[in-house]
Amino acid sequence: MSDLGLSSEPCRLLLVDDVAADAELIVAELRRAGLAFTSQWVQNAAELRHALHHFLPDVVLSDHSLPQFSGQDALRMVQAERPQTPVVIVTGSLDEETAADYIKSGAVDYVVKQRLHRLGPAVRRALALRQTEDQLRRTTEFMTLAQSVVHIGTWEWDMAKDVVTWSDETYRIFGVAPTGQHMSVDAYLGLIHPEDRDVVKDAVGRALETREPFEIDHRIIRPDGDLRFLYGRGAIVSDSAGRPARLIGAVLDITNRKQAEEALRRANDRLQGVIQSSPLAILSLDAEGIVQMWNPAAERLFGWTAAHAMGRPLPVAPDDDEEEFRSARRRVMQGESLTGVELIQKKQDGTTVSVNLFAAPLHDADGHVTGMLALFEDVSGVKRLEQQFFQAQKMEAVGRLAGGVAHDFNNLLTAILGSAELLLEMLPPDDPGREEANEIQKAALRAAALTQQLLAFSRQQVLAPRVLSLNEAVATAEKLLQRLIGEDVDLRTVLADDLGAVRADPGQLEQVIVNLAVNARDAMPAGGKLTIETANVTLDEAHVQARSVVVPGRYVMLAVSDTGQGMDAATQARLFEPFFTTKPKGKGTGLGLAMVYGIVKQSGGYIWVYSERDRGTAFKIYLPRVDAPVESAPPHAVAPGSLRGSETILVVEDQEEVRSVIRRMLEGRGYRVLVAAGGHEALRLGSELETSQTIDLLVTDVVMPLMSGREVALLLGPAFPKMRVLYLSGYTDESIVHHGMLEPGIAFLQKPFSAQALAGKVREALDAPRDAQEGPA
Repeated sequence: MSDLGLSSEPCRLLLVDDVAADAELIVAELRRAGLAFTSQWVQNAAELRHALHHFLPDVVLSDHSLPQFSGQDALRMVQAERPQTPVVIVTGSLDEETAADYIKSGAVDYVVKQRLHRLGPAVRRALALRQTEDQLRRTTEFMTLAQSVVHIGTWEWDMAKDVVTWSDETYRIFGVAPTGQHMSVDAYLGLIHPEDRDVVKDAVGRALETREPFEIDHRIIRPDGDLRFLYGRGAIVSDSAGRPARLIGAVLDITNRKQAEEALRRANDRLQGVIQSSPLAILSLDAEGIVQMWNPAAERLFGWTAAHAMGRPLPVAPDDDEEEFRSARRRVMQGESLTGVELIQKKQDGTTVSVNLFAAPLHDADGHVTGMLALFEDVSGVKRLEQQFFQAQKMEAVGRLAGGVAHDFNNLLTAILGSAELLLEMLPPDDPGREEANEIQKAALRAAALTQQLLAFSRQQVLAPRVLSLNEAVATAEKLLQRLIGEDVDLRTVLADDLGAVRADPGQLEQVIVNLAVNARDAMPAGGKLTIETANVTLDEAHVQARSVVVPGRYVMLAVSDTGQGMDAATQARLFEPFFTTKPKGKGTGLGLAMVYGIVKQSGGYIWVYSERDRGTAFKIYLPRVDAPVESAPPHAVAPGSLRGSETILVVEDQEEVRSVIRRMLEGRGYRVLVAAGGHEALRLGSELETSQTIDLLVTDVVMPLMSGREVALLLGPAFPKMRVLYLSGYTDESIVHHGMLEPGIAFLQKPFSAQALAGKVREALDAPRDAQEGPA
């Protein structure tokens, strides 16, 4: 069979005949015709059915007339059991009508036994038909499978018959079950999305008119309501006369692609929304540094608009930092991602801004780096906060040091002043030693003034605050200022009429004004203008962002400004540090502004300085505004008639030289004095006193090792209920003072003090009404 292009394997022939001689005759004829085959002979329906399923014939040769079984029966059984197998009728006699019936029923041929020479060609034709049908079937199966894999369906419209034929995949794409009937054009159009029907009709109409193929994207609505996106192509097939006869084409389900495109579009919209609303400056750069994206935050941060920046080289790297930025860009272009690289960048107005750079490379489809995406975080505020924090830490540390130094100095100065005063009391008026004693006293008083300034800076002085108007403090200080600043300085005051009240120590505020005015005078050696201004202000969130330590709210401002030499940034950074001064040696202690800073801070306020070289300086002080009426100044205490007495006084002081001079001061004025170096010794002395003896006054240092003065008073109180207490200290702590203010009813004397001051305070404590001092508790 190789001459027919068929398989060289022997074919399988199934003979259905009730006469063995006829079957043998057929086999002989086929061998004579040169066919290579194997055969099996069956005589009835049961044997035929068995052979169809086990012998698997390629061709069935059936007799027409069989006992209880006809050729038509055999043909129907073959078609039912193995529909692909061709049947050839071989019979002794067959009229034309019966032969035609066999062909109509599906037989491929018939051969009369008297003409068996036609049998070989008939079998070959049957085998060729079988092979053709197999190939067609395989091709159809392949096309169907291919269409289902790539989701491409085919269709054909026979215009003459108005019949549309769909492939299986087309039915699947449209969600329609095949019914065995042809699809109509109207039924097809009914599945098109209403908004797209005219698009499809127009495309087909143009194809019919121009004879050109068409392609369109359109939507369909499946019977179950599912919306799908299709890509369709079609072409005209003309008849022999050139008239359009058929329209053939294919459809591809592109729903997934459309959904992916829509998802990508939405994601891109969201990304653009994030980029446009991001507080971070976001921009992208080809490899040459040309700006391709520039969001609103970049406009706000750097000052250049997107229209100015895009399409041009990145403009933000200043000359002295350009190489650092180029180095960062090179690293990104080599594929590296950067996180938090600190840079200084240039703004449109020429100023600079501190930023953190986050950058990542951009790649093309082949993975090559084509540019970079850069995010700039403005850390100027963070840097400013860090500087403010470090400055506050430094000032706090210096304040603690200054307070400790002042405490130790005040103890020494108490002993020096007291000893000098006692010496002056003992020396006759004409004694030459009085002059030396006076000099010692003067020097000690100057040192005491310095320690007082240190205490003011460290916020450890005792205040006597009241509700007052800053205008009152300015008016009081103004009387003194004109004598201090000289005639070549023009003093002006601009005071608000409706100024709110503040709670502060008036004496300390006057000292602040005087110190600032003297500082301004020194900055204007050739004269100038000094302005003191008051106003009501509100510090809002903008001030908080600029200066993190500020609490938003209502304040009263005191501004002292001059037209003097001004200061650079380095000087301003250290302006309030104690002992820092720009004046020549011997012309200033460097404590004036430090004291101003401490008083303002202890009063709950803020002080800021604004200055430029040769443009003058302005100090602005903000104190919290209070909603309370202004309080009158308390009456001056009436000095005791006599500074002497005979009461018993217990002095508790851990510094021996201070303890000794206090004892001598009090004994010299007639008092009986007991002394203790600490709390435990004081308690022991109290317990050793006889029942008839008492302690009228406890004079105790506040800050001592192991036991504070307040604790000594509390522990001695039950044994001596009528005992009064006078506290002494070189600086305050929270045991008797809160936020710089004494607790009510507390008698307190600041070190260093004179013998006169101590005697007056002792007498005042002893003579005070019972409700004026609450006693040791």
